[in-house]
Amino acid sequence: MNEKEVRKLTKYWLESSKHDYDTMISLFESKRFSDALFYGHIVLEKILKALIIKNTKEYSKPTHNLLVLTQDSKVDFNKDDLKFLAEIFIKYAI
Repeated sequence: MNEKEVRKLTKYWLESSKHDYDTMISLFESKRFSDALFYGHIVLEKILKALIIKNTKEYSKPTHNLLVLTQDSKVDFNKDDLKFLAEIFIKYAI
């Protein structure tokens, strides 16, 4: 993937995650907590996919698994961050 494609796709994922973040906040404020959690998961997923493209110059795997995406992102997450992402993924997946 060339630099122009990397910038374009990174921008796409980040702009899309911002839109979903605003949706998540609206859902949370209206006390639709399970829906807000779903959107929160999507926000994290899209940010991780942007990081994967930026750091590897490759497309991300077609997965919703936040832990797989963290590994592929080439970012050194600490143990607490990974625990948090695992908790979000488990709540969303179940």
